Amino acid sequence: LKSLRPSDRNCYFPDEFDLELYKDYTFTNCRFECILKKLAKSESCVPWFMPQVPGYPPCVPWAARRFQTLMTGVDTTDCGCLPDCRRTVFSVNKNSAPLRRCDSYNLNLSPLCSLSDPIDPPLWAYPAKSTFK
Repeated sequence: LKSLRPSDRNCYFPDEFDLELYKDYTFTNCRFECILKKLAKSESCVPWFMPQVPGYPPCVPWAARRFQTLMTGVDTTDCGCLPDCRRTVFSVNKNSAPLRRCDSYNLNLSPLCSLSDPIDPPLWAYPAKSTFK
């Protein structure tokens, strides 16, 4: 994979794209650095609590607040950032269904619907009673 050009594989390895404010390349670092540089140029400062862009002084508090507000609207499509090759993206799906009531059709088919081994009181009863007296 590394033998392909970054544009062909559509990603960068950590040592293939030099960032000025970060040692290792990640897509997030690249976009954040690009946003900082664009806003530093337009606002003529960088908030003191963010990585400092060389050549720009720290912002006064009111300018720092404006800087933070503007960060969400900066276009990063022209920054040259590609996804990082070692990143793994996970997606999560969640679904649920209501539990059926115990009746003559499902009795003893599930541990939640069993008359043979009742747990009385339920395991959560004592801690709940002691907590919510």
